[in-house]
Amino acid sequence: MKVDFVVVGGGITGVCAAYHLAKGGSDVLLIERDELAPDAPISSSGEYAKAFRTAYGKDRTMTRLCMESFKHWQHFERETGVELFVPSGMIVFGADQVQTLRKWANPENARYAIDSAAILKEEGLSHELLSKRELVERYPQIAANNCYDHAILDKTAGFIHAQKAVREIGSLAKKAGAILWDHTTVEESVRRGEYVERLVTARGDVVPKEAVIFAAGYMNGVFAPELRSKTQVTQQQILFIKPRDPAPYSPANFPIVVNINQWRYVFPVHGPGVTKVADDDNYRKEKIIDPKQNFKKEADDWFRADARAFLQDYVPGLAHSEEVHSTTCRYTNTVQEKYLIYRKGNAVVISACSGHGFKNAPMTALMAVTLADRQAKAPTYLEEDFGYGHADNF
Repeated sequence: MKVDFVVVGGGITGVCAAYHLAKGGSDVLLIERDELAPDAPISSSGEYAKAFRTAYGKDRTMTRLCMESFKHWQHFERETGVELFVPSGMIVFGADQVQTLRKWANPENARYAIDSAAILKEEGLSHELLSKRELVERYPQIAANNCYDHAILDKTAGFIHAQKAVREIGSLAKKAGAILWDHTTVEESVRRGEYVERLVTARGDVVPKEAVIFAAGYMNGVFAPELRSKTQVTQQQILFIKPRDPAPYSPANFPIVVNINQWRYVFPVHGPGVTKVADDDNYRKEKIIDPKQNFKKEADDWFRADARAFLQDYVPGLAHSEEVHSTTCRYTNTVQEKYLIYRKGNAVVISACSGHGFKNAPMTALMAVTLADRQAKAPTYLEEDFGYGHADNF
C-alpha cells in the first residue's frame, strides 16, 4: 500500500496530525496498535480528562502555545457539536514567607504563582492572585495549611474530555478522508539511511510517498532510536475517588488544585462521577521505566497512602472518599520539559512532554504536519519562539 503520509500512533497527537493532513487534502493512513482511546488506558490519551491551563510561570512561549491550542479546541467543539472542554479554573499554590519556603523542596518553584500572574496579566488572560485567606474564603473545600502563602487562580483553565476528544477528532479525520488501521502493530520500520522505505505491519507493508509522522508516545524510541538519549519514560499513578457529596466538587464549584511542591494534583468531578488525585512527579529516578517492560495497572499501596495524606492536608473533604479504582499511566519527558519535534529524512518525530502534551496536541501536531508536508502553512512565529524542527542535536 502506498500513501502520501503515514501517521504512527492514534493518541491525541496522532489523530490531530491525521486530521490536519486530511483536511489539507492529503492521502493519509493512521496506524494505531490498539484502538482510539481504549477504556483501559496506558497512556494519557486514554484518560477521562486532561488539564488545560495557560499559567506556566515565566514561560511565555508555553502560555502563547496554549492560547493558540485553545482556538483549535473551540474549533473541534464547533465541528463535532460535542463539548470537549469543561471550564473549572486551576489553583496553583505558592509561597513567599521565610518560614513557609523552608517547607519547599525547590524554593524557586514557590514563585510559580507570582510569575504566572505577571505573564497572564501581560497577555491579557483572566486570573487572580489570591492570598491564603482569600483562597479559602472563595473555596472552603481547600484547607488553609502552613505549606503555602498564596495561590494563583488561572481562570482560563479547565479540563478536556480526553477519551472523547481522541475519538471525536479521529472521526473528523476519517470524515475528511483519512484511513484508520486500528489494532495494527508496526512491526518494523525499514530504513535506507535516514529515509523510511516502508513500514511492516500485519496488514501488509506500507510505503510513504511523502513522509511518516511518528506520534507513538512512549513507544517513539522504538522507531526513532536517537530519542532514547534525549527522553525518559516514567510511570505515574492515579487514584480515582467518589465524593460522598459531589456538588461541592463539581467543575462549577471546585477548580483543579495543583501543588508543585509535592507534584500532586486533584481534579473536580469528571468522567463517571469521580475525582482523581494524581502523581505528577517526573523527576524521581525510580519512576523511570523501560517502555517495553510489563507494568502494574493499579496504583501501589504507598501511593494510596500518600494520596490520602495529601488530600487530608489540602482537600480534607475528599480524604476519606471511596476509592473507585486506580491506574497507572506512562509519559515521555525531556530533561527541559520541552517538546522534541524534528524531521530527519522523510521521518518526522513528535515527542510530547508530560504535563504539556495533551492540551497542546492540536498545535504541536500542526508543527509536525508542517515539517512533513512542505506545502503546509508554517506557524512561523512559533518556529522563531519555540525552535521546533531543528534536528541538529540528533
